[in-house]
Amino acid sequence: MSSPRFAQSKGLAERSVQTIKNMLKKSEDQYNSLLSYRTTPLANGYSPAELLMGRKLRTLLPVAPKNSCTKITQHSRHRARPFSKVKTNDRVWVKDQKRRGIIKAESNEPRSYIIETDSGEIRRNRRHFSNFPEKPDTKISKNTFETIPNEIPIYNNELRDNQTDQSDKSDFYVTKSGRISKPPDKLDL
Repeated sequence: MSSPRFAQSKGLAERSVQTIKNMLKKSEDQYNSLLSYRTTPLANGYSPAELLMGRKLRTLLPVAPKNSCTKITQHSRHRARPFSKVKTNDRVWVKDQKRRGIIKAESNEPRSYIIETDSGEIRRNRRHFSNFPEKPDTKISKNTFETIPNEIPIYNNELRDNQTDQSDKSDFYVTKSGRISKPPDKLDL
């Protein structure tokens, strides 16, 4: 705390008031002078306005072009990413025709490809088709059956039996997924 009527004890506050008074005397536009004062960096490298707003404010002072570029914050809503690479003979899904196709060649136009479909050859931009996943091998080897255990856990059957016993005792019933469901309680007046 400072003593009343003793301005020397609160030197920092008095110096701030003196700076603002001098600035307002010299300036033609009070708002621009306050803006330039608030955007002047402190000892930590950030200005008071930047600390308050979380961004740099624009002033009338000329700025080098490389410093004037604002950084674009990358949010989760910005989903732009480059397309995956495709090669000839890749299987693709043509979105606008809703059919499969095979890439035959890359066209002369940028990002365009010649695609062979059931109805013939078409040229499409890269954004109009997507990669079609290859079918996984569905062949089952003889070794697969040997690795499957013959015993089925008993506790699953016991749980189902208990659930059905409970459903017999009241108005509960068990859905196909195994969830116990009961009818809603209605108010009888």
